[in-house]
Amino acid sequence: MAFRESPVGFQARPARAALPDRVDDGTTVTRRDRVGRQDGSAVRFHSIEGRGHTWPGAPGRGGKKTHDMEASEEIVDSHTQYGGSS
Repeated sequence: MAFRESPVGFQARPARAALPDRVDDGTTVTRRDRVGRQDGSAVRFHSIEGRGHTWPGAPGRGGKKTHDMEASEEIVDSHTQYGGSS
């Protein structure tokens, strides 16, 4: 399912926010959030323009990487926010 399609029980349109461009690395990050109508569950999607096939925030090869977010930190933050423990 494409993110632009509305999953059953979720907001029809996601809230969009451009992340701050912390480093002039040729990339930009947009975050889209959808919240469930009944139980408050959420779906978060990050799109990264101008990057290669890399894990944001990790060292290594694979092309251009963004320094505007850390993917591992996003996962931990989301898990902690929605009931998990870090």
